[in-house]
Amino acid sequence: MEWMRYGLIAFACFLVSLITVLIYKYRKLIIKREASMGKEDVIGRLFLRKVRKIEALVGKEEPHELLKNLNRTMRSFFSELFDIRYQFDYVELNEELTKKGIEERIRRDVIAYTIKMSQAGYGREKISEEDFYPLIEKSIKVVSEITGGKHELVAGEIPATAEAEEKAEKESEETMEKTIKIPKDDKEKMAKLMTLLIQAEQDIKEKSYENAMENYSAIKEIYNSLSPDVKIKIYDETRRIIAIYNALLNEYKDILTSKR
Repeated sequence: MEWMRYGLIAFACFLVSLITVLIYKYRKLIIKREASMGKEDVIGRLFLRKVRKIEALVGKEEPHELLKNLNRTMRSFFSELFDIRYQFDYVELNEELTKKGIEERIRRDVIAYTIKMSQAGYGREKISEEDFYPLIEKSIKVVSEITGGKHELVAGEIPATAEAEEKAEKESEETMEKTIKIPKDDKEKMAKLMTLLIQAEQDIKEKSYENAMENYSAIKEIYNSLSPDVKIKIYDETRRIIAIYNALLNEYKDILTSKR
C-alpha cells in the first residue's frame, strides 16, 4: 500500500505542476492579448465589468449609494480614457473631447449623459430602483459606444417611454431650480455671465465671430472662477456655453483646440 500512497503524492504533485503551468500560460496569453489591444479596448472592458458589478448590486444596496458608486466609476472612466482630471466640469470635458478629435455627436451624448447623472445625484435626495435602471443602462451604452465594446441590455431594465423620461427630466430640473442656492460671492459673477452669454449668442447670430470670441474668453474666465457647487448645478448656462464654443470651432478651431 506504500507504493499507492507515493503514487498519489506523485500524481498530486503532477497536477499542481500542470495547473501552475496552465495558469502561467494563461496569464501570458492575457497579458499578450491586452498588449495587442488598444487603450480604448482595455479601458472599455475594464469599466464595463465595473458597471456590471454595480448593476448586480441593484436590490441589495440603496439606489442612492449605487448612484454615487456609478458616478465615481464613470468619472474615473472619462478621466482615464481621455487623460483629463477626475474633477472635470462639463465645459472642460467638452473642450478636452474636442481637442482629442472626438466627433460632435459623441461629444453631445457624453455631455448630456454627464449632466443627467449630476441631475440625478443633486436633484433629489434619494432615487428609486426605477430611476436608477435607465442611468446604468445609459452608462453601459456610453462606455460601449466610446470604446467600441459589445453592449448587452441590462438584465433588470425597466422600459421607460419617451414621455416618462421627459417627465422625469423635467421634474429633476424643477427640483434643481427650487434647491439651487448661489453664494453671495457668485451672484455678481452669474449676473455678468448671463449678460455675456446673451451678447455672445447675439454675436454668433450676426456672424460677428471676433466679438463672440472675446465674449467667450470672458465667459470662460467667469465660469472657471465660480465655486464647484454652483458650476455643477447651472445646467442651462453650461449648455449655452458649450453651444457657443461649438459654434466658434469653425472660425477658431486652432485656437480653441490648442493644448497649451
